[in-house]
Amino acid sequence: MWSRPGPVIAALANFLVKYMGAEGHGALVGNHNNFYVGRELPSSPTQILYLRRDLEQIASDVMQRAFGVPLTVHRYAGSMISLHVGSVEAEEGLPPGTDDYRKEIESLPTLQEQGDGMRAFMGIVLTVISARFASIFIDEPEAFLHPPQAYLLGKFLAEQHDNGAQVLVATHSDDIMRGIMSVKAATGNVTIVRLTRDLAGNHVAQVPAVEVQGLYEDPLIKYYGILDGLFSHGVVLCEADSDCTYYRAVLESTVPTISNGYPTSAVSLHFTHCGGKARLSKAVRALHIAKVPVVCAVDIDMLQDEAELFGLIQAFDGDSAKLKGDRNVVLNAISTGGERIERNDFERRVNEVLKERKGQFLTPGDLASIRKMVTPKTGWKAFKKVGRSWLRGDAIEAFDRIDTYLRSLGIFLVPVGELEGFHPEVPSGNKAAWLRRVLEEEKYLVSPAASAYSRALAESVWARQSWLAADGPIPANSPN
Repeated sequence: MWSRPGPVIAALANFLVKYMGAEGHGALVGNHNNFYVGRELPSSPTQILYLRRDLEQIASDVMQRAFGVPLTVHRYAGSMISLHVGSVEAEEGLPPGTDDYRKEIESLPTLQEQGDGMRAFMGIVLTVISARFASIFIDEPEAFLHPPQAYLLGKFLAEQHDNGAQVLVATHSDDIMRGIMSVKAATGNVTIVRLTRDLAGNHVAQVPAVEVQGLYEDPLIKYYGILDGLFSHGVVLCEADSDCTYYRAVLESTVPTISNGYPTSAVSLHFTHCGGKARLSKAVRALHIAKVPVVCAVDIDMLQDEAELFGLIQAFDGDSAKLKGDRNVVLNAISTGGERIERNDFERRVNEVLKERKGQFLTPGDLASIRKMVTPKTGWKAFKKVGRSWLRGDAIEAFDRIDTYLRSLGIFLVPVGELEGFHPEVPSGNKAAWLRRVLEEEKYLVSPAASAYSRALAESVWARQSWLAADGPIPANSPN
């Protein structure tokens, strides 16, 4: 080999590196030639299992977990070694095996006759446990697998981390990722490299596996599917599932391009929620740990609760002190713009309740009516129903400064107050019914305000990829 002209190292790669393409996983489970034990070295996983019954048992156990059937190596098939699906009850005996054993094993179907999923799964398993390569590259191990099998395969790969080969996996599967991260012993031996691409090129973010494993163990993050964003360009985090559905529909249907004419269809966004405002900051921190760009779409009354607002700003590494003054201006305008209770009107309405009650005691309904009368309505209800346009003078200028700063962080207040404000003509008493009507009647296709808002969300996520990948702060003059 050294005497041949041209590069030598490429030829040596076949001895050091194993590449398993997405469509070739199942090619390694076929029948292989028998060989002269003691004089020849095994050259395939099947031949290695022929020699190593301990590895056969490992492979069989994994197949039992994934598909409910064991694996058996046929060692007495003449010039060939074959892998069979199932087990043999007859006694094997000494080579060449008993007649009953050979008859029974030959009645079992071979592994190479099975479907793509089983062959692909076991092809990877056999390659990894044989570990005759310094490095094994596996492209899309989830190909042909159902989610539970993909999860088990990821778990198996992590369990084999001390087997002597470095395994590099390229995957788009959250099930593979969850399987890998479910094995605590693998934490120190696994790293995650997140790759994204835009017009400027590729962006690489390496994520400490110990941190990602902690995220997968968090019920909030795990059961809301928030870390599915690892496989997207970024995440749009909403308050509820209906918000996710609406903004995704508007973006896909009415926003053909974003910054620099880049097609929206080429931007992969994961819309998700975490069950309300209170959990947003925790979800944002989790996604930042995982190096996933994230923006939040929140109702305008996010300004009302100081703890929730400032907590979310802190999660985005912002400075809440920058908007305290402007927030006070807005809060004052909202509080003074509420309903005042006039004495004469209050007295009149109370008397009406008393006149209708003939008995000596007031009913719970009477008390509830009176309680409602003495509870003045603040401006928050009107502000949330209308949005920015409800404000006037200094308050609207203060709001705009708040909104600009929050958008620079990744927090997008709904300009019309709340989701329903994009289509005020549709009754909003029931949010599910409101959304159903908006979608069925295709009203979401004709809301310029909703299109502009959804576009801003997508452009902000798109712009944040390179900043997070570089581990640097988001520039103060960011586009949104």
